[in-house]
Amino acid sequence: MTAPATAVDVADDVADAARLLLERSHRSLPVLQHGRVVGVLSRRDLLGMLLRRDEEVRLDLLGVIEQYTGEPGRFEVGVSDGCAALVRRAGAPSPTRRRRPRR
Repeated sequence: MTAPATAVDVADDVADAARLLLERSHRSLPVLQHGRVVGVLSRRDLLGMLLRRDEEVRLDLLGVIEQYTGEPGRFEVGVSDGCAALVRRAGAPSPTRRRRPRR
C-alpha cells in the first residue's frame, strides 16, 4: 500500500504549503481545486513570492482592489516591508441593499 500524496488546495495558506515542503523534504507539491490538480507549487515559487519588492506587491494589490470594487482611482495602497495599508481617497462606499421586511 502506498502513502497518499501530499498536496495543497488553492485556498490553503502559503505558510502552510511552505511548512509541508520543509517538513516532508518535498521540492514541489500538487495544487488541487475541487479535488483536481490545477498546478504545481515549487520551492522556487515560494521564494519568488517572499522576495517580491514592495512596489510590485502594491501594484498587484491596487489592481485587485480596483477590479473587485470597480472603482479605479479611489484607493491608495502603501506597502512597507511587506505590510500593506489601504485608504479610500475618493467617493463613498456604495450602500448595501437592504431587504424589505416581508409582510
